[in-house]
Amino acid sequence: MAELKEGAFKLNTDKEDRRTDVMDEAECKLADKLLGWYRSAWNDKDNRGLFDKWETIDLYWEGDANEPESDTDPASNTNIINPNVEGQVAYLIEQNISVQTKGRGPSDVPFADMARIVLEFVKDQNKMRRKLDVHERRRQKFGTGIFRVLFDPDKLDGMGLPCVEPCNPAYVFPDPNITDIYKTNEGRFMIEVMNKSISWARESGMYDENRVDAIDPGYEPMETGMIFGEDEGDTDTVSHDHYLHMLVWFRDKVKVKSEDEDEDSKEYEWRMRLVEMSGCGVILRDTKEDEDDFVIPGNRYPYFFTPDMYREGTVWAKGTAEMLIDTQDLVNDIDDQIRINARLTGNPQRWVNTASGVDPDKVTNEGGLVIPTDMTGEQSMGFFDPPGMPSYIIERRNLSLTTERQLVTRFGDQQTGVKQQGVDTATEALAIQQGANAGVTHKKMLLEETLSDMFEYILELCMEYWDEEQAFRVTEREDDFEFFRPSELKEVPVMMPATPQYQTNFMKQLEGIGLPAEAGPRYMPLMDESGQNKQTKKAAFDVSITVGAGLPSNKGFVYTLINEAHTKGVLSNATYAKLLREYAGLPISDDDIQALQPPPPPQPGMADGGQQQMGNPLIQGLGPGGAPMQPGNSVPTGGMAI
Repeated sequence: MAELKEGAFKLNTDKEDRRTDVMDEAECKLADKLLGWYRSAWNDKDNRGLFDKWETIDLYWEGDANEPESDTDPASNTNIINPNVEGQVAYLIEQNISVQTKGRGPSDVPFADMARIVLEFVKDQNKMRRKLDVHERRRQKFGTGIFRVLFDPDKLDGMGLPCVEPCNPAYVFPDPNITDIYKTNEGRFMIEVMNKSISWARESGMYDENRVDAIDPGYEPMETGMIFGEDEGDTDTVSHDHYLHMLVWFRDKVKVKSEDEDEDSKEYEWRMRLVEMSGCGVILRDTKEDEDDFVIPGNRYPYFFTPDMYREGTVWAKGTAEMLIDTQDLVNDIDDQIRINARLTGNPQRWVNTASGVDPDKVTNEGGLVIPTDMTGEQSMGFFDPPGMPSYIIERRNLSLTTERQLVTRFGDQQTGVKQQGVDTATEALAIQQGANAGVTHKKMLLEETLSDMFEYILELCMEYWDEEQAFRVTEREDDFEFFRPSELKEVPVMMPATPQYQTNFMKQLEGIGLPAEAGPRYMPLMDESGQNKQTKKAAFDVSITVGAGLPSNKGFVYTLINEAHTKGVLSNATYAKLLREYAGLPISDDDIQALQPPPPPQPGMADGGQQQMGNPLIQGLGPGGAPMQPGNSVPTGGMAI
């Protein structure tokens, strides 16, 4: 077990003086307290052997685990961990990602499409495929994948963006009192550490330069802060310009601001607080100073955990790579035996008669052992016949590479494109592949749950920080945009079942202007006590993410499926052309697709040869179908402008 560095939480005299120059006593005590939390969480991981285990797994994945111990050691390494991990990662990220939103009540349903458009925009801007690749690789290797979501106000030319980043589980430290991966938000704190350049901290403009200058370069509060070789290049003054950057999250009890500024509030609430600091105890930023601008929805930690195989009694799950280590060791050991036997066969030991006059030292066949004997005649010199490799050794190796590997990982030859022995028909192959896909499907389902929770949180961030009207692309057409302000989702009309009187009045108003009235609206807005203003609420949505939405990735299969659907009349010409462009890569332009669109049907209210009558009226904030209007806009939500 790694030990705590001597004096880990004390700086040398000069540095301590510099720290007290830029930090008051209360800040120094806070920094020492947070470093104590980090020490406790770090020791919890180390006591469980996680650092050594994850470092070993990474070596096995790299193919560097079986290093030669001598000049004659074959150091065989038939890597079965890397292809299994990478194969499952490819299966999990190659599919399309679809966002769906459903309103939790009648007040939310009309705005669900607006929420979906916002989340699709965030997903596209975050380049989710490459981030899923890193997340899933870490989940298969170390057992746990982690996403962090923070709002960056400088992204997109000042518009801001909720940024999704995959985190290494070795450098995320939840409260050690929490032993369930699904309950990390109940912990006292959450800490993430990362290796940063001091020049970056100085040039970013986010931190006070005097505090940055007080950082001790290369200092780490624990003996082994970085376990994957991040600091191995620290060999000179240039490469030494780095420090351990810490994000420490915890909940702080603060006073609730009173509506009357002169009155001191006596109520308190818990709010999320972030302290950014260095490993040597210099606080660079504390959000307590800008709590009005720093809002974390739901006061939850912005980290989202995905287990590979849930493990009892700990936050850290079991990974596929960990399950394969014993099998990898067995294959390597058998390969070593086979290669040693092969070398012995090609360069056998021999004997030579001591009275034959042959100097054993002159027999220069490297590697072959010369054994002196007193045999004469034809037996004066000869070769031993080494025993052949027993067949059961070869069979045991093949068993490990085929059957055992697939049993352990639930990832078989069908997924890697290798023809499975004993399978002769397409029906058998399909049945085996569907069974083998069950393991990957299960991993995909857990990933979808995590992404759904994460995108619900992202929507909360958008509603909190995007308070200006923005243009969001609705379809692939270059000029197809929806303009709205996401923060308006915090105040949507509260809907209730429509009364018969409301329905009757609504129908009469439609008939009065010559519009057809098929049925009255099912819901009406709930008014306040005065009856003049609509009551509002924060919109609530159930967000579901589907990984694998759309068509499969095999282009030959996709083309055949699209072509058959069009031939049978299931797809229109325009949809057929669009799918061929998207999935088959044909050079079809938007104008080509538009030319295949059928002419629009005649609009209601159009007289022969006349002009279109005035559009549908807004009655108490509702459209003709009873749908609430977007706040501040003149078109109903849930679709395009009428």
